[in-house]
Amino acid sequence: MTPLVQLIANAIILGQTHAVFRNIRRMYVLREANAEWNSKEHQLLRRARLQMQLMSEDLGGSKLSIPIFLISGAFVSGMLSVARTLIAPALHDRLLSSVLLVVTVALLVGIAAIVLQGPRSPGCVCGWL
Repeated sequence: MTPLVQLIANAIILGQTHAVFRNIRRMYVLREANAEWNSKEHQLLRRARLQMQLMSEDLGGSKLSIPIFLISGAFVSGMLSVARTLIAPALHDRLLSSVLLVVTVALLVGIAAIVLQGPRSPGCVCGWL
């Protein structure tokens, strides 16, 4: 994997991991609040909530501060600019250049839709396998 793809994949995985831990910890908080005080269930739920809190603090790490859609938008914009610069002088026809640009955008949107759909199999980390 290229470093940029690896960075984005790690950011997505980290974000999902934090979301799962946050939801599980919230579930334990609500279940602990509804359990009878000082019962066996209450003590087990309290211990589980505290363990989840410690685990989520250990996950720490830095999140990707720039949203992924901004990174991908900048990448697509740059690629389209380079493609137009290279192709337009070679074709000398604005209509053909415009058609080629529309086809390129449709291809990139199709690729983005496939990648953003997510994994196809439970063991797969990336969306295109």
